[in-house]
Amino acid sequence: MTRRGRMTRAPARLRTVRRVFGYLRPYRGRAALVLVLVAVGNGLALATPWPLKVVVDHVLGGQPLPGWLAGWLPGPLAGAGALLATAAVVAIVVEVAAAAVAYAENYVSIDAGQRMVNDLRADVYAHLQRLSLAFHSRQRVGDLLHRVLADTFALQSLVMNGLLPLLSAALMLAGMAVVMLRLHAGLALLTLGLVPALAVAVGAIGARIKGAAIRAREEEGAIYARTQEDLASIPLIQAFTREDEATARFVAASRSSLRAFLTLYSVQTLFGSTVTALLGIGGALLLWAGARGVIDGHLSVGTLLVFLAYLRAIYTPVSRLVGSWGTVRAAEASAERVFEVLDRAPQIVDRPGAPPLPRVRGVLAFEGVWFAYDPERPVLQDISFVARPGETVAVVGPTGVGKTTLAALVLRFLDPTAGRVTIDGHDLRDVQVRSVRAQVSLVLQEPLLFSTTVRENIALGRPGASDAEIVDAARQAGAHEFIVRLPQGYDTLIGERGARLSGGERQRLALARAFLKDAPILVLDEPTSALDPETERLIVERLAALARGRTTLIIAHRLSTLRGADLVLVLDRGRIVERGPWEALLARGGVLRRYWDLQARAGVEP
Repeated sequence: MTRRGRMTRAPARLRTVRRVFGYLRPYRGRAALVLVLVAVGNGLALATPWPLKVVVDHVLGGQPLPGWLAGWLPGPLAGAGALLATAAVVAIVVEVAAAAVAYAENYVSIDAGQRMVNDLRADVYAHLQRLSLAFHSRQRVGDLLHRVLADTFALQSLVMNGLLPLLSAALMLAGMAVVMLRLHAGLALLTLGLVPALAVAVGAIGARIKGAAIRAREEEGAIYARTQEDLASIPLIQAFTREDEATARFVAASRSSLRAFLTLYSVQTLFGSTVTALLGIGGALLLWAGARGVIDGHLSVGTLLVFLAYLRAIYTPVSRLVGSWGTVRAAEASAERVFEVLDRAPQIVDRPGAPPLPRVRGVLAFEGVWFAYDPERPVLQDISFVARPGETVAVVGPTGVGKTTLAALVLRFLDPTAGRVTIDGHDLRDVQVRSVRAQVSLVLQEPLLFSTTVRENIALGRPGASDAEIVDAARQAGAHEFIVRLPQGYDTLIGERGARLSGGERQRLALARAFLKDAPILVLDEPTSALDPETERLIVERLAALARGRTTLIIAHRLSTLRGADLVLVLDRGRIVERGPWEALLARGGVLRRYWDLQARAGVEP
């Protein structure tokens, strides 16, 4: 990377770290306790070789105790036997205390890290709920799953497995440097001479770890997306006997992910191997210089043992320093993927000070509405119409002309590119989004159900509804009869997306949800398309009763739905090309008549 590139990346890295520490702020008490435990643990680690030095130099070597140590020990403990026993007891106490502190440090740090991950996951998930349908239509569900469930662990890795161990290792090295410089400046400088070489290794290889980590996370997100899509499409794959092709696609994605992770692990292994080699060279030089000092009488055997112990011990903080830096760089890549989602501004938001939409009669108006996902390719062009309470407006046209987009504008899933959508004269952009959606019932062509009970799926229309109200809504939708035949009735779990129900049963549950909500405006995306003719006639009758006094917008695919409409809008290439009552449009012999004849010739009941 060029110097300019490194300078550009540094502020971005600092912003990422600051945002990560923002999630640590609520748990700063736990973080402070971890720092205290780190300091105590480092002190105990520094004390570990000293009982051995006392035994070698002062018990076996007969050297007098230094003044500071002699002042601490009462006379009876200054003898050789007592001093040996004291050193042994101190060694045991240090080891036991170090183990206890390490346990406490790990527990508190993991607890804080998991809480941070939970907070970040909640934020990302809530933010995804607020992002528009336009955003979600461009994303792979599997990749978003990976960002929510896997990449969020970067928070714990970055702080608890990266930055805190980095700080601990730095403090440990600083403590070792102070002790070694007081013991023997020459050997201390020789030992600490490894630091610049390690810094070069960190700078040279660290950037490669970050790049490899980003590629690995992207490939892992891709395999999540592939797996999610294929598992959701099992009936289609089996129906077209494409099991082998689906498996081949999965294996190809898995191999690509494997190659990316092998590259990451290779770079990380190179990092560790470089550190090990440098420590080995430093150890050999220290052993040679230290032994020469003992031979020449400039150094005691105990002091050399302390240096050798610190050299062996220095591998731990240096390895943690190096490993933590690698962890930080890898976790930074995941954190950036998470923050990339959080930084995506919701397109549909309340204006500052926007009031809630009051309870409305339901006069729905489109006034010169244009909409485009791509500015060069408008989906809707100059759409204008009015639907009043008690009226049913049906929208018909070939696939891709913008019928579903038009319905999405009513619920403010999208905002017009130009023009406006109003309810009772209120521009939907000037009132609170939730208050708009609370007054619109939606039934999609493909019913969306959750893997909970029948009761909970219906109650989604109005949380807090009584059992009697839920049963009444199910009766109105023609669903009560099949529900009571289920193993647990209204408490039956229906499986993912209602997999344990037939298509018609799923649609009737979705209709029951709309009946229960009892909103003044209904948006129906061909709700009877999955029903048999007898049930369809029954539901159409009940929908007519529900629509009485309410504004109803129907997205029509089967033209038989148009019979009860007060106004039919025929869309073609995003424009209204015909409008009027059903019978008048058929008699005119225009576009609608052509659709009618095409369905009749295709054997579809028009």
